Amino acid sequence: MKINILIFFLTLFSLSGFTQNTVKINAICPLIKDGTEITLIKAAPRRFEKSKLKLITKSAYHRFSFVIPTGFGENYLLYVNKNFARLHLGPSDIALEIIDSTLKTLKVTGNKTYDEYEEFNSDQSKSSESKAYDIARVNYYHSFEANNITSKEREILKIKVDSLNILKQKKDLQLSITFINKHPSSYLNTFLLYNLIDRAPEKTISDAFKKLPLQSKKNTWGSELQYRIDSLFIGSKAPAFMQADTAGQMVSLNSFKGKYLLLDFWASWCVPCRADNPNLIKAINNYSNKNFTIASISLDSDKAKWMQAIKDDKLTAWTHLSDLKVWNNEVSSKYYVYAAPNNYLIDPNGIIIAKDIHGEELLNKLNELIK
Repeated sequence: MKINILIFFLTLFSLSGFTQNTVKINAICPLIKDGTEITLIKAAPRRFEKSKLKLITKSAYHRFSFVIPTGFGENYLLYVNKNFARLHLGPSDIALEIIDSTLKTLKVTGNKTYDEYEEFNSDQSKSSESKAYDIARVNYYHSFEANNITSKEREILKIKVDSLNILKQKKDLQLSITFINKHPSSYLNTFLLYNLIDRAPEKTISDAFKKLPLQSKKNTWGSELQYRIDSLFIGSKAPAFMQADTAGQMVSLNSFKGKYLLLDFWASWCVPCRADNPNLIKAINNYSNKNFTIASISLDSDKAKWMQAIKDDKLTAWTHLSDLKVWNNEVSSKYYVYAAPNNYLIDPNGIIIAKDIHGEELLNKLNELIK
């Protein structure tokens, strides 16, 4: 009898754990035709693009449902036709009512994390910085449709958008930190912090992340935040990689151990990359005999164009690597490179010591490090 009771409680515990780690979405959609395809995609950081969860069903009797693994807070995109809505969900089943056919008006009940996400979005959209930025951005894009606007006037509009975006990012940082302090155990916090990467000081991100309770870090965004803090922040160990050079020989990061390495991301089609190449030549000429080298990762798809650019720009004094997958380049994905030119400066022990430095800034940094 005691054994049976023990098995009962162990089974109950196991089932409760399973329930906690899945969420059922029960939806009603009175204005969506039966038989309409409904798609739910789990949003994920760049390294997981190929393995993102995607579920598809069809509406029947103006209803549909999904069961998803989202016990520690995950972000999903719900698609109906060409419209979508974002759902950030924690460990609780939800009732979803789609008020219209465009997903602009949703009613979600039963999920605290969703309510917190809506609270944050409301605060963000109401900020004067967001409103000013949105207006400026709309004006800038409309300028391309207007025949009476000069290129100079359009450039002024772009400068205004960029300056207002800086103010918006500062406000977003403030709102995010305020929210996290107000809701320290929210499953939303890792997602908010992740979205601040590259827009906030690394120390601000890592300090805030350390303070989060372990339970709230167990989602996709918490895991990837940990990866980026441990592997891509200044002072962290650079991620290992192996990629083919121009002759097809595999080259690893470890092969540069003992030298200062500029891991440079570029492409033959990238105009600012090509403009920056003379600075790389100057750097290699000044410091190649002082424990410094360069490994350039090409984001090209055409090997002939890649090779021709190396020849034309006289970039033969260092190592060139590529898998010719453009933005799906495996090293680019590991290092979260979204734009070119971009780079990481890595010390002889494989530690990242600087990021995205170009021109005189790069030369000054090398002069400071290498005597």
